[in-house]
Amino acid sequence: MSTTPNGKIHRVCQSGDGSVNSWVMEGQHGLIVVDCQRTPSDAGEIIRLSERLGRTVTAILITHAHPDHTLGLQRLLDAFGSQLRVIASQRTRDLLDHDVYGYVELTRQAVQEQLPAAVPVPTEVIGHREQIEIDGCLIRAFELGPGEAESMTAYEFPEFDAVAAGDLVEHRMIPFVLEHRSGEWLRQLSRAHAMLDASLLLPGHGEPGGRSELIAWQARYLRGLRSAVRRIALASTSPVADTVARAAAAEIEDTYGSLDAVALIPELDVLNASAVYSEVFVDE
Repeated sequence: MSTTPNGKIHRVCQSGDGSVNSWVMEGQHGLIVVDCQRTPSDAGEIIRLSERLGRTVTAILITHAHPDHTLGLQRLLDAFGSQLRVIASQRTRDLLDHDVYGYVELTRQAVQEQLPAAVPVPTEVIGHREQIEIDGCLIRAFELGPGEAESMTAYEFPEFDAVAAGDLVEHRMIPFVLEHRSGEWLRQLSRAHAMLDASLLLPGHGEPGGRSELIAWQARYLRGLRSAVRRIALASTSPVADTVARAAAAEIEDTYGSLDAVALIPELDVLNASAVYSEVFVDE
């Protein structure tokens, strides 16, 4: 757990593989939480932070529907009351309601903890460029479209000159590219760089930093992965997807070093390269 230099933004996360961020902003009286962890026990860190600060959580903002950002929601509702405001985009709300990728069950298999059967549906829907005020904090929502996930919403807090951007950026970690959208993710990054104003970017995974710096890092990683997969495949007279993927993953590790993975998935780097292979040579 850490606090940004202004003292009003707190980061809740675990270390190692699967580390995911919740961002906790201090309002005039209470706390506003962006994303709520993978498990009920991890969400307990948000509750303990609330107790230390002597403030209750008044609202939760959801950036996207992946379970590492949402399966702690029920624990927070139990702790802070069913009247807690839970806000998301319409597309994120729909994805949470149906879990079309079956991620809740996959997460249940990966963690040694009892999980809720489903994620509670957000109580409020927020639109693109909609502006709301919660506990004295002005918040602007930006729908960033598909990228790492099918839908991603960023929340700007002008008072803090900060934007909680979900998995727009997974900073200095092995990202999750298994939904075959690395190309769309790059276009999302370009749109976000032009759309967002805040100087400080609070990513869904990894350390916070300057908006331009973090967006550039993520774009460089994705371009490097796509380039390695394409070049290695084209250099082979009869490329085999797994062989290409392992060679590309090794090349990326040589460039970036050994990074923690954002998901509790063995060989995520190799699976990412395989997904990019399919995206570049099969899907298109």
